Amino acid sequence: MDQYIIETGSGTYSNWISNGDTTRYLIKNLDQARTFSKKEIEKLLSTKEYVAKTTEALPSDPEKRIDKLFLYDHGQWNYLLTDSYDDPQPRDSKLEITYAGELTEDEGVDFIRREYIHKDQWIQYSFWDLSKYLRWGTGNQSHIDHWEGTSYFKIVMPQKTLYFKQPNKIYEQFETRELNNYKVYRSNDKKYLLLKGIDLGICYVIRPKK
Repeated sequence: MDQYIIETGSGTYSNWISNGDTTRYLIKNLDQARTFSKKEIEKLLSTKEYVAKTTEALPSDPEKRIDKLFLYDHGQWNYLLTDSYDDPQPRDSKLEITYAGELTEDEGVDFIRREYIHKDQWIQYSFWDLSKYLRWGTGNQSHIDHWEGTSYFKIVMPQKTLYFKQPNKIYEQFETRELNNYKVYRSNDKKYLLLKGIDLGICYVIRPKK
């Protein structure tokens, strides 16, 4: 979310992403004694924002699965349990952030993009080079003759411009593959960025130090 990190597994949230506060605050159960009906949930959703849904075992009956809905209303976080409401689906949350496209020279956005590609070393394989068949991770074109190089990226933040680099491989017709490519999200107040790794699954927060 734009200003919060929601941890549905532990039932907590934090403001760390926006202000550096690492405290994990508890998301409160609206009513621990019962599950909610479809009609009750529809009424709650008319006044609260839907955040996310998870499915877990019912505490009183581990063989039975039950949905947990997380709701938000003006800084207040709650969750409820239900076994009779299929919607909303997670994609329906209005609070979920949306990432922009991949960071290539063609699909970058105005505040972060790949600026330059440097060819460092030409890698060529011969008939007698068997290492390409024995090395772990040789799929996905790694055995094809190519350049190994470096991609340089520029990030324009409100107070300064940042730069980072990462390894890449450059094949015929200038097809470039980064070690890890990213999708990006910029906060509504433009004070921080999120980079979501597409290949390695690593996420980064870029913001001024507190």
